[in-house]
Amino acid sequence: MPIMNKLKASYLAGLIDGEGYIGIMKHKRYDDLTKNHYREVIKIANTDKKLIEWLKNSFGGDMEERKWKNGENYKTAYCWSKKYTNTEEILRKIMPYLRVKKKQAEIVLEVIKTKKKWWQRLNRNRSNTPAYRKEDWQKLEKLYWQIRKLNKKGILAVEETERSNSLKRDTTVQSCENKIVS
Repeated sequence: MPIMNKLKASYLAGLIDGEGYIGIMKHKRYDDLTKNHYREVIKIANTDKKLIEWLKNSFGGDMEERKWKNGENYKTAYCWSKKYTNTEEILRKIMPYLRVKKKQAEIVLEVIKTKKKWWQRLNRNRSNTPAYRKEDWQKLEKLYWQIRKLNKKGILAVEETERSNSLKRDTTVQSCENKIVS
């Protein structure tokens, strides 16, 4: 991946905040179907093909075309995605510029950190001792559901977040009022 300057990093962060997705994909492991495999992903969808081609040329990754089934009233959409390779480097460089999806980026970076610990244990341990610990699986599953909640679409998701923030403010105000009365 070419060097990313501050201008490119801030532009990419703006695109991700407005048109993008930072998330975790969950798949069954091919070697043990009782466990999941977690993969980090960054995506941006747009109807401007040149923009998506620029993303692919600038940051690597994949590009796909999406045509809508019900057709004629919709433009063709294009999607750039960056999975696994260099996602950590990209997220670290755009982190200072993210506004909307900063929490998702933090969660994905935590997933990457946990997976790195696995690999370090695996490389140290070439014995039959499992590198994947139960607490690691639990942590990844928890992070997966946290990011799913943050990425949830629709009015209910927004209302749920606003309600949660409102309850926190009310609790803080009540706590302050109780201290003043005391």
